[in-house]
Amino acid sequence: MKVKKSWLVAGGLTLVGLAYVTYQGKQWLKEKQQARLLAQVRAHFPAQEISVVYVNPQETAGDFSGGLVLTDGTVWQFALGEDGLTVEEESA
Repeated sequence: MKVKKSWLVAGGLTLVGLAYVTYQGKQWLKEKQQARLLAQVRAHFPAQEISVVYVNPQETAGDFSGGLVLTDGTVWQFALGEDGLTVEEESA
């Protein structure tokens, strides 16, 4: 009975470990995608003009969106989806 219990505990710990590694992998992938998005947005605008950049945190797995404010006060919205980066100026 002791051996069976040990194997059950070991199996349970293995499953918890695998779940944790999967979660960390998904987080790493999301951070990598956000970094790629921000790099594309910064390449689209001259760096000296950007005042604030943000990414919306509650997006689906493949799509990210956000916005940025330039030093002259104009606001732009951007989205990265399957069709690439789209940028449009927000109307006042």
